[in-house]
Amino acid sequence: MKRFLISAGFLLLLAFPVLAKSNKPLIEKGKLALASERTPSIYQSYWPYIQSIGLSATQAELNDKQTVMVFRRHYSEITSGSSVSIKSILPETPLRFKTFIASDGKNYKVPDIISMSALFGFLQDARDTQIDVRLHLLINQNTTPAYFFYEDYDTSKPLVSTAEMNARLEWYIRTIIEYVINWQDRWSKSRNVVSSIDVISEVFSDDGTLRSGASSMWARLYGDESFAVNAFVYATRYAGDLFELCYCDYSLDLPKKLNAVIGLVEKIRAAGGKIDQIGVTSHLAVDWPEYEPFFSSIKTLAGKDLKVFLQNLDFDGVEGRENERAICESYYNFLTKCLQNSPYIYGISFRGFKREPKQQFVDLCENPLFENDYSCNEAFYNVIKAAEDFAK
Repeated sequence: MKRFLISAGFLLLLAFPVLAKSNKPLIEKGKLALASERTPSIYQSYWPYIQSIGLSATQAELNDKQTVMVFRRHYSEITSGSSVSIKSILPETPLRFKTFIASDGKNYKVPDIISMSALFGFLQDARDTQIDVRLHLLINQNTTPAYFFYEDYDTSKPLVSTAEMNARLEWYIRTIIEYVINWQDRWSKSRNVVSSIDVISEVFSDDGTLRSGASSMWARLYGDESFAVNAFVYATRYAGDLFELCYCDYSLDLPKKLNAVIGLVEKIRAAGGKIDQIGVTSHLAVDWPEYEPFFSSIKTLAGKDLKVFLQNLDFDGVEGRENERAICESYYNFLTKCLQNSPYIYGISFRGFKREPKQQFVDLCENPLFENDYSCNEAFYNVIKAAEDFAK
């Protein structure tokens, strides 16, 4: 026994210098640190001023129990990625069809087999976080399969008429929304997991004209923004008041584009559709945008009885500057400005959780608030500092 005590004491002496070098308890490292009461919560720091704090999350992250602990502490909303992409739901090549009776009373041919496995998996995992879910994106112009716009779903044939395209649009929106409603009735009777749906995004170019070219077959077929108006009308018809409906776009600080979006909002409401939110896509840089026009556009949108969300917030650096310091300063300065304009901003959602690549984005989130080992970085503490200084 004496020999054992001597050996144990010797090992403690060896370990003591290592422990003494750290000013923080061991529990504050890694994932547990982010869930720890010792680490400031982003959501709690901003709650008195900004009602919703979210982030874009992958299903893999939702499958990690410790990551979910972190999400619960720091966020009140999670946004889906490719799980509700029209490309992942529609078949690669439709081979079987069925009849759909559209709201015009006519019969139309629609695909008989679609895949809901990714959406089901995301909803199941998201339910267990007890955090509200934003479904993004119902109609993605970039990923809609080309065959969806052609007669008999055959790209060698002519484009369909707008009447038939309306029917296909209605069928798809009805299918997704009814699936979500039925899923909630069966798997989550205690609460609505999904709180809002991003219906469609980026209808206009920066000069306020309709987006054109290969990037939007929707615009090519319709020739105007009526497809977006119809999308909200159909979403309103089948969702009712269960979910808030959102339109998303970027560069709304540009006057012509802002006016085009306001015009779209007015057309949606005139057609009997509802639109509750505007998501301002916020992939920003340390030298862009100018704050005055950016926040002026937010005030304008809020004045149209819209909840304004800053979505996918992150910052990129500029070559030739001290990149990390500039990015941290940008988080602090921008979020301070957000807090000063908090009466007009309902929510802020960050682009990604940590530095590892995000497959649901075309380009990567280079400067998130957390590192791959889940430790808080300097940008995280600048986000917290902005709220603390504003509170003072």
